[in-house]
Amino acid sequence: MTVPNTTPTPQQPPTEPGAAMLQGRWLTSNGITPTRTAIVLTTAAGDTEMWLLSSDLSSLSRLQVSTSGADGVSATGKTYSLPSSTSNPAQSATYSGSVNLSNNTLSLNAEALLLTRSDELTTPTALTDVVGSWSASAGGQRVTLQWTIDANGIIGGPSSTGCSYSGILSARRDGNAYNASVTETCSSGIINFAGIATYRANLATLTLVLISTDADQSQGLVLSLNRP
Repeated sequence: MTVPNTTPTPQQPPTEPGAAMLQGRWLTSNGITPTRTAIVLTTAAGDTEMWLLSSDLSSLSRLQVSTSGADGVSATGKTYSLPSSTSNPAQSATYSGSVNLSNNTLSLNAEALLLTRSDELTTPTALTDVVGSWSASAGGQRVTLQWTIDANGIIGGPSSTGCSYSGILSARRDGNAYNASVTETCSSGIINFAGIATYRANLATLTLVLISTDADQSQGLVLSLNRP
């Protein structure tokens, strides 16, 4: 008589999601205030970062994201109150929680920040989508900008305060976003910024989220550009 094998089958450990699997546009769930949008993308160095922007453009966070175990997520970085200045320094920010990729939800700090992924941002971008003239308001609507973006992604244009802007957008191959760098030249000095931009065709809006490139990354800049 054959004796049945009663040795239990070893259970495979849960698959860790990996921070890169969080790529996408995440929106705050119903009932969560303030309403915010998070853009999660990998960096050229292979890290994963989250750009977290309030819907009223009053705050911006840039966070480095990591995962642990089957669903653990943590994010650390800086938060900037906007408009940013040297007298209004960035504050440290820390989040921890869990992700559920089966229903695309991300819960951080005991659901104080509860996000749902609306778009995985996997479709590559094209510079042709953003070539042309753009306008924007910044600094609590105190400053207006008139920019152009040419076929090579070169940015240029003045602001109503007498400052001028130059920079470049480059289309990313790994997702629906652009790498962005902008130089702000004013009578008070020059500040270089770097970050990302996202284009939403249905809204005809190009949003840039940027951090100054000084050693302390002391200032943040957000521009929501519209076609005139």
